[in-house]
Amino acid sequence: MPGNREREVSLALKNDKIFECHSQPQLLEEKIVGSVWSFRDVTERQRVEALIEYRANHDALTDLPNRQFFNRQLATALTRAQQSQRMLAVMFLDLDRFKMINDTLGHAAGDHLLQKIVERLAGITRGRDLIARWGGMSLQFSCPKLVVELMQLRSPGEF
Repeated sequence: MPGNREREVSLALKNDKIFECHSQPQLLEEKIVGSVWSFRDVTERQRVEALIEYRANHDALTDLPNRQFFNRQLATALTRAQQSQRMLAVMFLDLDRFKMINDTLGHAAGDHLLQKIVERLAGITRGRDLIARWGGMSLQFSCPKLVVELMQLRSPGEF
């Protein structure tokens, strides 16, 4: 019978609460005579799921995307670059002798320095660029359209 089906929807309220709503038709002699609705507050569950997702994709110390997230984004960027026949710059930055800082000044000082380096790098990148913590003291950059922009800035006879 048309319309004789269960429905499930999400409802976002102005107070940022999120409810799952489930409707089940009530039948009497194969005629719908009403519906029973149930509501469940899923705000906390969705918040926790979003936090787990975020932590799975970001480095705890620097709050940068992690290697796995970067690899997924890079694959997408490479596909886009190939489809549009454009170049994509990918850079790898390894902070040499960082172990010496950790060994002499302590890991807290090394962590603080790494956070400050990331903060400065984030301040000079473009919105579409991606910086990720590759692991240890290594960072990775994906910079779409950077090569094109550099070519547009060059003086005649350069390159």
